[in-house]
Amino acid sequence: MKPTSILSVFPLFASLALSAPVAELSNKEVGIDSVPALPSSKEPAAFLSPGAQPRGQNAEKRAQLAKRAIVVDVYADSNFNGRHEGLTSDLNRCYNLGNGWNDVISSLRVPGGTSGCTFFVDAGCGGFGFGYLPGDRPTIVSSLNDRISSYRCT
Repeated sequence: MKPTSILSVFPLFASLALSAPVAELSNKEVGIDSVPALPSSKEPAAFLSPGAQPRGQNAEKRAQLAKRAIVVDVYADSNFNGRHEGLTSDLNRCYNLGNGWNDVISSLRVPGGTSGCTFFVDAGCGGFGFGYLPGDRPTIVSSLNDRISSYRCT
């Protein structure tokens, strides 16, 4: 078999390429009116998930919640030691403890701006409850220690 040189094959490829149909290219000018406008900051962006709000509205909502919400600080151990979390709460609403806090709390801080908070041994603000006025509680009554399941601040 005789070796074929690349140069001898090139005319074959060239003729195939030249015989293929060529798409027409367009160099039409595009006017500025046909370029889509970017959304303004007040319009919701197309990539927001359903129900999401633009940043300005979320910030406003957070500010409204911050005005009326209080934060109850809870600790897993006495003297404000161990695991800690600030529980953001509305007034006059019962909260069941979740996130691993049920039957764990041993010290707490009731914020000012409230009449106080009542802590309950049962969910739904039921069962035995004990009220604390605003202030620091490095230890809580033994009947509530590691037994709190819900609370309400007024």
